[in-house]
Amino acid sequence: MNEITLQAIISEIAPQLTGQKFGRVFSLSKVNFAIDFRLNEGNYLFISLEPFAPRIYLFKRKLRDLEKQSINPHPFVSLLRKRLSNAIVQSISKDENERIVRFKLQADDEIEGLKNYTFVVQLTGRSANLFLLDENDFIIDSRRENQGVGQTIATKFSSPVREKEIRSKEFGELFPNNNFPALSEALDDYYQKIEAEKLFESRAKSAQAKIRQEITKREKLQKKLLQDLENHGEAE
Repeated sequence: MNEITLQAIISEIAPQLTGQKFGRVFSLSKVNFAIDFRLNEGNYLFISLEPFAPRIYLFKRKLRDLEKQSINPHPFVSLLRKRLSNAIVQSISKDENERIVRFKLQADDEIEGLKNYTFVVQLTGRSANLFLLDENDFIIDSRRENQGVGQTIATKFSSPVREKEIRSKEFGELFPNNNFPALSEALDDYYQKIEAEKLFESRAKSAQAKIRQEITKREKLQKKLLQDLENHGEAE
């Protein structure tokens, strides 16, 4: 997801999520997540930290499907649930010239009262990550242990250092809407098709491997039978 498309997505989802409460976080895989912001019609925020296709947008799913797909949560996800449960989204913005999205949230702590947090979605290729920052932008925790200035726990957050050539590739054309009512729907349709193709290829390779194993097994059996016939002569 390039910067132009990301900015368009933020412009699309910010009005819908601002003022909403941070709800359940579903760990759909090690790199894919869905967050419930109590939107209507089964809409959830989807985030992927997949290195070669980091992305964020709204998608529609059935709750039971998300629960069925979910895996055991990473400690970072558990921390989000603890700190941000029912926190209200104050604003959503993208850092200038960066594929970094900031969700400003305000939580009502039973002991400390109102507390401000920033949930950062960093969609920067191999350094893609999720961060939870305190009110001074210091990193409380992160989904992955990134290295570098401003990327480690207890330091002030800053974007990862990347080569100029790599950053230049992050700009591009706006993802085509393809007559969908919203850009999120176009992106979801596109990536669902890619996932379906990957699943088909995976199943095809698995089936091919089983066939090869069966062929090898039968060839060995045939070879053994021929050897037995040679050793014992022709049957009377």
